[in-house]
Amino acid sequence: MLTKINTEMKFDKCLGTWVNPYNNSKGIISFSIYQREGKTYIKIQGKEGGIKPGDWGESELTGHSYSPNDNQATAYKATYDLGFADALLAINENKGLLVILALITLKNESDQSDYFIREFYCRK
Repeated sequence: MLTKINTEMKFDKCLGTWVNPYNNSKGIISFSIYQREGKTYIKIQGKEGGIKPGDWGESELTGHSYSPNDNQATAYKATYDLGFADALLAINENKGLLVILALITLKNESDQSDYFIREFYCRK
């Protein structure tokens, strides 16, 4: 049986503002990760003409480490209600970049499929 040793996850690798260098992004152009009152949040800016333009608001981040005995977060999870869809964001660090896999689940009944967007971000 595994015992949870570290209960306080460290988010220091991801704090700050991140930007998408890809001009033809379909989703998120930038985001900030910050801490307030002991919790870590992400605030997203969507691309004009993308899936949800403008401010997505903030969502609390959940951190995940490489092993159960480590408390340094290197992957993160957040959820957003976009109105027309729910977005589950799986974020991981890779060679100094953050990668976001956004799983978009549509709420309306249409002939459109649920879909995903995967893009890379560098620190501003």
